[in-house]
Parts: sequence; C-alpha cells; structure tokens
Amino acid sequence: MLSYILRIMQEFERTHGRHPQVIYLNERHMRELMHECPDLFREDRPVPLGFRVVELPEKELPHPKAAWLPPPKARGPSGRQRAKFSRRHRAKRSKNRGK
Repeated sequence: MLSYILRIMQEFERTHGRHPQVIYLNERHMRELMHECPDLFREDRPVPLGFRVVELPEKELPHPKAAWLPPPKARGPSGRQRAKFSRRHRAKRSKNRGK
C-alpha cells in the first residue's frame, strides 16, 4: 500500500510540479497502510510524514488520491485597504458632524 501511495504522490508531482499536501484514502486503504506501516502513525515518529492523510468512506473514494490545497485566503481587506477605508470613513463622519 505504501509503495502505491508513493507512486500516486510522484505522479501528482510530475503532473502538477508540486508535492501533494494531502492523501485521501478510504477506510480499507487506511487499515492496510496502518497494518503495513504502524510506525507512520505513532505520535513520537522520528520524521514527520510531510503530508496529511484524510480518510473518506469507500463509496466516495474507491482509489487513493493525492491533492494540493492552496493556502487559505486572508479574510477581510488588507491593511492598506483598511487604512483607506478608515480615512474615508473619518472624512465622511467629520463632514456629517458639521451639518
């Protein structure tokens, strides 16, 4: 199972030019991997995996799959946008006060 997962990861990297961050497995594949390589799932393993393993139901995922997830986008306006908004808002408020 581990060699199959490594091949999927290598194929993903060749195709997309980047290392996958996530490996999706179904319950059966996860059991096989845990049986084949129990040390990979120890809390005190000496080397981190370098990717996350996500387990999905077999109905949804018949075969293992590799993926790369983009970093989360920053929420709300950037600092520069906030500063512009604040200046405009203050200017409007001061105009309204004069009326």
